[in-house]
Amino acid sequence: DDILRVIDNAHVENSGGIKTLYGVTVNGEDLNGGRWACARVVGIILNKAGVGISRKITAVSQVQSALSGWEKIDNYNLVRAGDVIIYKHKNNESGKCTGSGNCHDVIAVSTSRVYGNVGRSIPGLLSQGPQTHFMAWLRPAGFIFKRAYRPSN
Repeated sequence: DDILRVIDNAHVENSGGIKTLYGVTVNGEDLNGGRWACARVVGIILNKAGVGISRKITAVSQVQSALSGWEKIDNYNLVRAGDVIIYKHKNNESGKCTGSGNCHDVIAVSTSRVYGNVGRSIPGLLSQGPQTHFMAWLRPAGFIFKRAYRPSN
């Protein structure tokens, strides 16, 4: 799968505090210093894998729109590696992804792990920026599964 290959080869460069993934900044001011970079990270990976999506997107709603033609997975237990997963924050009653951290997106790399942006460092566990981490860590951060999108094969 091209998406998983791109993730396997992903390397975050850090030069003078500026983090880049495949040459695209992921912690700029337009992304609140990297706190709101999840859509950018997913967009970069998908673009590099040949999906027609911009590497410069900044919103989860833009990811959802770009993947509207993909298969929609509404059951968390059916998610598999390569699926793009959208989460909504527990305080997001409408479920609409309107910005400012009310939704989050990642790419599944296994049944228990995802690749995506970590908005805040967790000392001893995670640093801020793009990386693979456990799906289970999203729930304590307040995120609830909304939908996944699967590429057509």
